[in-house]
Amino acid sequence: MEFVLSNNVDFCLLYNEHDGNTAVLIAVDNKIIGMIGIADPIKPTAPLTIFALQSMGLNVLLVTGDNMKTARAVATQVG
Repeated sequence: MEFVLSNNVDFCLLYNEHDGNTAVLIAVDNKIIGMIGIADPIKPTAPLTIFALQSMGLNVLLVTGDNMKTARAVATQVG
C-alpha cells in the first residue's frame, strides 16, 4: 500500500475492477510506468446455466478470490 500511495496512483485507475478486470501495475525503479487490465471473459452459456439452476430452486453463489468490485461485475454479467 505504501508503494501505491507514494506513487500517487489514482485509485479509480487502479481499481478498474468494476468492469470485471483486475488491474496490474507495472513499475521500474519504483516508478509506475503502466497498467494492464486482465479480464477473464464470461462464457456465453453462463447466464442461461445460472438461470436454469435458479429455476430448479437452487441457491447459486459466487465464490471468488478476487475483490468485491470484480465479483459484483461478474455477478451482474451472469445474472
